[in-house]
Amino acid sequence: MSALSDDYTKKFSSEKKAIFNKRFSDDYDPNMSERSNIIRILEEMRELKLAEGGRIGLKDGLGSFTTNDPTEAFKEVINRIINKNVKGTTLPISDNISLNLGPKRD
Repeated sequence: MSALSDDYTKKFSSEKKAIFNKRFSDDYDPNMSERSNIIRILEEMRELKLAEGGRIGLKDGLGSFTTNDPTEAFKEVINRIINKNVKGTTLPISDNISLNLGPKRD
């Protein structure tokens, strides 16, 4: 596919990317721009539940949250991932970035 479609699907699993590529090849509308075709196909995939959001490193996701506040939700994520008895730890975010947590996780 093109660099543009690769940019939109770079975080897709290989299975979802294959579905997108097939739909893109089969359903491409030459009267629309490439970007419009990509967005239309992604929207169709979302409606069919083929392109939903990802999870944060857990097989079954993190479930629901007790708050709508992003800061508090992030604290819930930290508490679910890290044992509550941990006094301090470092979580790798990427090759060059780590999240250092001290005695308090907030």
